[in-house]
Amino acid sequence: MNRNNRQKARSAFFGNNSGLETSKYSDNYLKPHTTRHITASLMAYDGIPLSMAQTILGHMSASMTQHYTHITSNMKRETIERFINDTNVQTMNNIVDETMKINNENKK
Repeated sequence: MNRNNRQKARSAFFGNNSGLETSKYSDNYLKPHTTRHITASLMAYDGIPLSMAQTILGHMSASMTQHYTHITSNMKRETIERFINDTNVQTMNNIVDETMKINNENKK
């Protein structure tokens, strides 16, 4: 599909009076295709495995899914914090379990 046909298709989809600005210099410029990037990024942020995101998005390869995934610095920070919190909870649970075992063995 050439550029002119894409523009006609976009116009037909959104309508001429849709209120969406199609100038790439506008702050409100949004292509329908952008939702694929947003969806892939949100899936990554939510911890959905790459192979599952690939299947949902219909990509033939994981590298294509990675291309659509945009990780922000906030996403990195929050993921690290979740990992640390989960690890700390697991570690604390293991310490409590071991302490309980020792206490139960000492009571015998």
